[in-house]
Amino acid sequence: MYEVGTLVTVKSRTWAGINKQGGVGKITSSTFTSCSVKYVLGGSDKDIPTEFVTPFEEEGKRDRAAKPITEVVLDKLSPTPAPVAPVNPLTSKFTTFLLRLMSGSDEIAVSEIRRRWIEEEGGTGGEEVEGLVGGMEQRNVVMVDEGMVYKI
Repeated sequence: MYEVGTLVTVKSRTWAGINKQGGVGKITSSTFTSCSVKYVLGGSDKDIPTEFVTPFEEEGKRDRAAKPITEVVLDKLSPTPAPVAPVNPLTSKFTTFLLRLMSGSDEIAVSEIRRRWIEEEGGTGGEEVEGLVGGMEQRNVVMVDEGMVYKI
């Protein structure tokens, strides 16, 4: 016999003619042979035989899934690092910055471009910039950085 308000687990009773899923609930009334339960997730059952009801505290907690063990196999690692992919100057941050600046102003200071080039792309400061006068119609920008020539 369970006390009213006791938290219990009701085992599922699914066989021909019965489709009771069970679950966790509180006792609403109890006799020696059966009890009524109001489930925590909603719904209720009346006259459940006590053989299908167990106190919630007696239920063992489920073990958590073990974390997969990943071992690093040194034999499969490459002795040399992978090559670095080349940077496409047409999609670089600096190119995007230049196009944004040039689309809205008539004249852009070369020193500002050099400063941004150094900040955004890590340039060495030995860059050359030509033809930065004009708006959308003039986009002749040439930058030389560590032997690479970019023309936008």
